[in-house]
Amino acid sequence: MINKYDRLQAQKEVDKNKEALSKKEAEKAYNQLSAEEQARIDFNKYYEDNKDYWYSEAVDSQLQANIMNGLIIILIV
Repeated sequence: MINKYDRLQAQKEVDKNKEALSKKEAEKAYNQLSAEEQARIDFNKYYEDNKDYWYSEAVDSQLQANIMNGLIIILIV
């Protein structure tokens, strides 16, 4: 079970470098677009238009990394 504290901890870690980590998430998604889509969509606009979403994705990625690194112990009952 992941609790609210675990997500807050992930948010704290992301907030240390919020812009770079959010852009990293946007870049991963942008790179999955077709070449045609990338030609039509400017990366900076792609990032700016969805900035809150990319931040949320960065927090989710950090939470997953914390779980994988054993920083969060998930108990299965």
